[in-house]
Amino acid sequence: MNINQNEDEYYSSLLLKSTIDDINDEFLNKSISFGSIHSSSQNQSIQNTDNKSTKNNYNSQKNSNIRLNNIPFLSKMDIKYLSPTYQFTLNEIDSILQKLKGHFFQLMTGKNSNYFISNIIINATKKQKLIILSEIYPQIDTLSISEYGSHPLQNLIEKASSKDEIIMIINAITAKNKFIEIAKDVNGTYVIQKIISYFNENFRTKVNQIILNNIVELCNDMFGVCVIKKFINNCQNQECIYFLLVTFINNFVNISENQFGNYAIQIFIDKIALNEKMLSVLEQHIFLNFLRLSVHRFGSRVIENYIEKLRKKKKRKILSILWDKGYIFQLIINKYGKYVISKLLYGFNSENRKNLLNAFSSIKNNNEINLNEHSLINFNL
Repeated sequence: MNINQNEDEYYSSLLLKSTIDDINDEFLNKSISFGSIHSSSQNQSIQNTDNKSTKNNYNSQKNSNIRLNNIPFLSKMDIKYLSPTYQFTLNEIDSILQKLKGHFFQLMTGKNSNYFISNIIINATKKQKLIILSEIYPQIDTLSISEYGSHPLQNLIEKASSKDEIIMIINAITAKNKFIEIAKDVNGTYVIQKIISYFNENFRTKVNQIILNNIVELCNDMFGVCVIKKFINNCQNQECIYFLLVTFINNFVNISENQFGNYAIQIFIDKIALNEKMLSVLEQHIFLNFLRLSVHRFGSRVIENYIEKLRKKKKRKILSILWDKGYIFQLIINKYGKYVISKLLYGFNSENRKNLLNAFSSIKNNNEINLNEHSLINFNL
């Protein structure tokens, strides 16, 4: 037996023990009946003794053919069923779903049993997935923000292959007015991102509307901005893109100067980079706040991202304006502004850069300006 095989068997034995512990904690200790547990206290005592003995045996067992005879609803099941790589047959899934009916939520939120359910979902048919979805429907919002429950829920989203599954998930995730709470959650954000990535725009109208109505709140949140970034990258509807443009314009400084929101603006600039009409509209607000944002810790990132999209001709014109007005000195001595100048100079030959940099030293302090009172908006760029 080679080393890899030993490692696989050892991993499987550990996974089995953890899953058994999980199941015992979540079900047996809560006195949940699976139909095969004897009701008498005498039989229960015997079974608990057997379970402890079983766990001790699994602790040292490396054989991948161990039978789970002491786990009621997994009786006669092989350890391989708990392997993340095991491919269930449809008959096996039918049998398992029948035995687990009424307990999907508990298993999905279990530390190790969530992997077991995830593997079932991956191999399940549309009908079998709908059985699971129908049971957990009222608790999807709770599963979304669960450390463990969000993983099998993401599998359900990824593997949704029918209109019925998609509609059920969309309706559940938007039903209790908890969508924004989920989107801003460390686990829930991934659930929402999966919906955006895997579901066609035509099916997620409700989701899109909620996102569009809460752009600023989501942009300025650590996890919410990840949803916005995913939304922008997967948005093809021109009305939605225009709505994003208007919202970003109306809240440009607020979002650009936010430690998370600036990334949303950058992604949006990337999105519309080839749309001259939309970019020109956003440019007016970039120029209006050019100097203020250039010396801001987060706002300067937006300016740099915008500059990267410019051709040399426009970069040269901006440099000329900054030079003529004496603004370059203000930028080059600022720890953020100097990177903006570097972006503007990138792409020019070394001689041009050298001459310009040498000239910076000749600018006097009496050329200093109030950065909050000047902009490039009137410079006819």
